[in-house]
Amino acid sequence: MTVVNACILDEQFNVFEAREALVTRSPRSAGIKQIAAIAGICNEATFDELDKDQPIELRKVNGDATDSAILRFAEILRPIQESKREWQEVYGTSFNSKTKHST
Repeated sequence: MTVVNACILDEQFNVFEAREALVTRSPRSAGIKQIAAIAGICNEATFDELDKDQPIELRKVNGDATDSAILRFAEILRPIQESKREWQEVYGTSFNSKTKHST
């Protein structure tokens, strides 16, 4: 599974356009930086440390297909560890069909 496109409001972009916007610091780069942070931080998948020197597309990911695709997308845009340094986790809970609650 691969992330092909993402959107901010009504503006759609692919991963290469998003990466270019970050590099050139275009007006939409702030929003793309936020998407990269959310995709990397709010994710149950992790890269295997033994493959850290491999290209992103070849690195082994521990996690389900959806989280793995989003993790690769986030890492292409911005190193996940860089995003994580900017945040402090106070509390976390996994969201899945067993932990969701109806109100």
